[in-house]
Amino acid sequence: MRRKRKVESNTLDPPSKRLNDTDDRIPKQRYRIVQIGLQSIVKNQATKDRITKCVLNLHKLAIQTYQFIALYLTHVLQYKHESLPHIDEEFVQDLERLIVKASLTRGNIDYERLSLRKPKEGTSEEVIEKKDNDNVIRLVNRFKMTNFMNEHYHSLMVTSKQGEINNVGLSQSINFLAKEVLTALNNNIQEHYEDYLLRFCKAVYSPTKTGKELKIACSKAKRMIMKCDHNFEAGDPLLKHLKSIVPQHKIEKSIYYDLKVNQQSYLPCMFYMN
Repeated sequence: MRRKRKVESNTLDPPSKRLNDTDDRIPKQRYRIVQIGLQSIVKNQATKDRITKCVLNLHKLAIQTYQFIALYLTHVLQYKHESLPHIDEEFVQDLERLIVKASLTRGNIDYERLSLRKPKEGTSEEVIEKKDNDNVIRLVNRFKMTNFMNEHYHSLMVTSKQGEINNVGLSQSINFLAKEVLTALNNNIQEHYEDYLLRFCKAVYSPTKTGKELKIACSKAKRMIMKCDHNFEAGDPLLKHLKSIVPQHKIEKSIYYDLKVNQQSYLPCMFYMN
């Protein structure tokens, strides 16, 4: 009995349509990425242990950073009834250093002041004033985060040696981690605001509409809000929530475009709709 040969995935096309490596239609690659294990590159066991320890410390720091941001923003918005702080790279870097210090401390953490550099000669007054305002905001954020750490979050952290985060040799990696955290936060807002809005519309319309009628009403309301067309009928239950689910700044073109530019202005709206 004749055995059937296994057909590989790259031989499914007829011979006339196959492309080989010498074909001009294939763009030639200058670089090729090959994924291999760390043990294939680093032979020294001490070096591998140091790299592994640094990676584990960064993983612990990333987890604590995301958890702290979620709890801190909830505390500021729902219990302090204040506006949310603007989260930038400096905010995340200060938070990461605070978490590292808290993981190595058993008692309360002292407030860390900000070391300010003198402006260069010839710097305009507008630039100096802007830097002074930014430094004041940064000092206030540091003070508030330290208080929240001492009063609420520090008791939730693991206080054993397994929870300690050693930042020796991680100063540059912490800066890269801050960029990664900020990018992840902005991407999450940009990708999920529309989902939050649709779910909120269903919660508002569900007492009066069901089935296909509910689905059509939610899709229409979401489309109108995303296109900044607020021509709702009088008595629409969604009207009283518009100021809370849509940012109050001037939106150019549509929310689809504005979400790519002003992600964090939609963060309070997502807290309200959650």
